[in-house]
Amino acid sequence: MMVGYTKENSSLVVIGLSVHTTPVELREKLAIPEAEWPRAIGELCGLNHIEEAAVLSTCNRMDIYVVALSQHRGIKEVTEWMSSAAILLSNLSFETVGNVMEPEQLCDAVNFILSLQKINPTETFEDITIDYQYGSWGVCFTYGTWFGIIGLIRAGKRYKDSKSIRKACESLLSKQDKVCGGIPASELSQYLFPLYNKDATQHLFEVSAGLDSLVMGEGQILAQVKQVVKAGQGVNGFGRNISGLFKHAITVGKRVRTETNISAGAVSVSSAAVELAVMKLPDQASHGNARMLVIGAGKMGKLVIKHLVAKGCKKMVVVNRTEERVSAIRDEINDVEIIYKPLSDMLECVGEADVVFTSTASENPLILKQHVKELPFASEEMGRKRLFIDISVPRNVGSCVDDLESVKVYNVDNLKEVVAANKEDRLRKAMEAQVIIGEESGQFEAWRDSLENVPTIKKLRAYAERLRIVEVEKCLGKMSDEDINKKTQKAVDDLGRGIVNKMLHGPMQHLRCDGSDSRTLSETLENMHALNRMFGLETEVSVLEQKIRAKVEQKP
Repeated sequence: MMVGYTKENSSLVVIGLSVHTTPVELREKLAIPEAEWPRAIGELCGLNHIEEAAVLSTCNRMDIYVVALSQHRGIKEVTEWMSSAAILLSNLSFETVGNVMEPEQLCDAVNFILSLQKINPTETFEDITIDYQYGSWGVCFTYGTWFGIIGLIRAGKRYKDSKSIRKACESLLSKQDKVCGGIPASELSQYLFPLYNKDATQHLFEVSAGLDSLVMGEGQILAQVKQVVKAGQGVNGFGRNISGLFKHAITVGKRVRTETNISAGAVSVSSAAVELAVMKLPDQASHGNARMLVIGAGKMGKLVIKHLVAKGCKKMVVVNRTEERVSAIRDEINDVEIIYKPLSDMLECVGEADVVFTSTASENPLILKQHVKELPFASEEMGRKRLFIDISVPRNVGSCVDDLESVKVYNVDNLKEVVAANKEDRLRKAMEAQVIIGEESGQFEAWRDSLENVPTIKKLRAYAERLRIVEVEKCLGKMSDEDINKKTQKAVDDLGRGIVNKMLHGPMQHLRCDGSDSRTLSETLENMHALNRMFGLETEVSVLEQKIRAKVEQKP
């Protein structure tokens, strides 16, 4: 039997992965680039039991917020969607086959990605493109919402153009029958946390306030929450409940930072990365003489540069796609030599550096095992061992790079030992923040409660407006043409509106419940019944009554 749902049955749900419980190896496979958030919302709202949706994907978390018509069915659908959307890149796709990848292995990688999505290669191969970057052939594919990159792979043969290598891959792919596994929903569920309604609201408010970040009180998360609202503007599915939640979360984030000063003295991911690098330098080396390289000059990269300067670093190389951002950073910082290098020189720059920070938005690793293996060792002061501090998610440095004896790779999950410092003071401020979050959560729930009464409010207003129009027309009809001018007509119209607004003010106030006590909720229910009986508004009282009674029963 088909189960009927109405909007009044819907629940606010968040399903997520956190840096506190989920390793970066899994988080990076589920990360959704900001440019893809609108299309992800569209896909989520295309699921049977999802009305509204939003995506918050950062280096610390992957959260999906939805308004679900059924909690159980909604979570099941979103979990399966996340499982199928995950692009699981195996080591086979990158570097375990040695310094070069033969076309057969390259096609295995193509087939691997296609098999994850249960795609018939013969039907979708035209969506695969092959490009040449950084001295390596890269195989990319586009399917539905997802743009996945198999990797920057060195081909065993040199082909004169992408068309010829495509032809070779196409031929070999038709002979492949290799099937590789993805992330089963059952495995993914071990890491996912679901939260509902008030708990979901509380979670986002804590996230926006910086309480749930790896670095408590860090400010970048508030900018990322703002970006969710910006990305959702005009997107079908970023509806009233979800947009209202995120806008309120921005207010909470600002208020917490203003009233508790939780951000004062708090380290950021970028500053923690610099601190970690300093901690891991050999005794004979120092941040003053170690050769520093920063790859990526975005927000995180810029902060890395500033924190390196604060530590006394006077010279560094910055690799970025364009020189414009690097020049702007150079203009801000005095007495420091910042050398710009294009991405095409990246590997050469890595070979000349002792410490490498990576913070780009690339969806695939930029630095692979075979690249690093061919590079010269770090300086004698570094013990001939190069440090990589990778704060990107997905990671910029291939996981197998750390297998080499000549390097040591750290990622965002390794920052916890740095973050532990000054934690006691931030925990005290977090307790103050929780008081603010509790207040704001109550206000948001009151706003959501008011939405449930919108049908009655709208119909009552419409009823009063119809009466007003009729009576105004009667009044004007009794006047002679000489008496009626625009000024008189406006005065009569304004008089009618004023009377209606004043008459409705009391009933409207009694239709809004704030959830603060059972008496108010009970009165709201009685008022709703009374108004519908008196004015014949024919609102679906039974559904609203069910929800309001449930709230009354939840009270201790």
